[in-house]
Amino acid sequence: MISENQITFVVQGQYSDTTKRLLDDIRQLYPKSFIILSVWKGTKISSECFDKLIESVDPGGFLNSNVYLNVNRQIVSAYNGICEVDTEFCIKLRSDMRISSAKIVKELEYSDTLFRAPVDNKSWVVAVNLTT
Repeated sequence: MISENQITFVVQGQYSDTTKRLLDDIRQLYPKSFIILSVWKGTKISSECFDKLIESVDPGGFLNSNVYLNVNRQIVSAYNGICEVDTEFCIKLRSDMRISSAKIVKELEYSDTLFRAPVDNKSWVVAVNLTT
């Protein structure tokens, strides 16, 4: 069984009122879990519902077929946040997401029974297909 203190939440991306609500929700639903907030240097933050702040240099986005993409931003802020995780489990969320229940732990326990390819012979990744 997975306990809350085995989980670190990494919230990455642009900070907004939605991010503040997400951090508050995580703290309320998972009070024993560690929370890392990964944002850009100079970001003004109006919440204290996190345990560690990671500030990265914004690599900027790029244009592709007249569409502005921010995948480099997601890679940098997610990577820098995940590198600071010391717990067995990490749940990476975009800063514009919401959670409304504590069922994530049950999903992690279920996913442990699925076939998975090891990333480095010890780690594994569970990802949703809608967002990064």
